[in-house]
Amino acid sequence: MKIIDFTKLTTLNAIAVNYGIKKELLQKVIDTTDYATIYETLKIPKINKFKGYRTVYKADWFLADFHKNILTSIDNFLLQVNIDDYIHTSAHGFLKGKTTLSNAKVHLNKKELLQVDIKSFFKSIQISSVVEVFEKLGFTSDMAKLMTQLCSINNAIEEGLNTSPMLANLYFYEIDEKLYELAIKYK
Repeated sequence: MKIIDFTKLTTLNAIAVNYGIKKELLQKVIDTTDYATIYETLKIPKINKFKGYRTVYKADWFLADFHKNILTSIDNFLLQVNIDDYIHTSAHGFLKGKTTLSNAKVHLNKKELLQVDIKSFFKSIQISSVVEVFEKLGFTSDMAKLMTQLCSINNAIEEGLNTSPMLANLYFYEIDEKLYELAIKYK
């Protein structure tokens, strides 16, 4: 995919043209009040079956492709800038070239390890924060709001959407920095 200058995406039509999707399909996502028409809801059992299931959303083909293209364009953008200004170096989740193994290697031979899980991880990120992520990437305020709407369900980024992991990594930069500083401080 070509490199997209996010600052030039100033209309819904410009987004449609640059991402190779019909404007009417994007408008359908914006106008929908019934997300079941564009997302399939999947219930996936958790590893510990007594803890229930995870709700994961699967987008219609056109929207899934659109989300993949957004993800690719963000990846391409990050190749053109200093990625460390956008995603913390200690982040490992959902990043090319980083795996659970690369994450585990960082923790080898450590005396103590603190593992935490953020309940409803993606939903914990406020929509206004996702708008700020798109603005940091170069989108105008109005287009950042529009992109957020196109990458969220009921005002939340959700598990299953191709863009959610990247948006979360971009959002968590400052939190990752604070956690990293604490880890260094307390060895």
